[in-house]
Amino acid sequence: MALLFTGGVAVQRLLMAPVEGGGRVAYAVTCSGPCLLVVPGWLSHLELGWAIPAERMFHEALSSGRTLVRYDRPGCGSPTPTRAPAPWHSSWPPLPP
Repeated sequence: MALLFTGGVAVQRLLMAPVEGGGRVAYAVTCSGPCLLVVPGWLSHLELGWAIPAERMFHEALSSGRTLVRYDRPGCGSPTPTRAPAPWHSSWPPLPP
């Protein structure tokens, strides 16, 4: 992946990934290098977050020399609507035995 900069400002590419059950989740990729995955907070919206100067500057700093990958939580932000809201615990990873 090439460096995604225009005029000294990082540019995010918005993409969609299929998820189990037929839905899609939006994710954004910025810059290039070793991958750094940013886990979203309680609410997320890739486009609106990128439009907030302080949040954008934070993500641009994180993406320096890295491929920054951010994603919207299912049911939040940019993905296509789901058929029904996911249960609150559905985003928790399973605990090891």
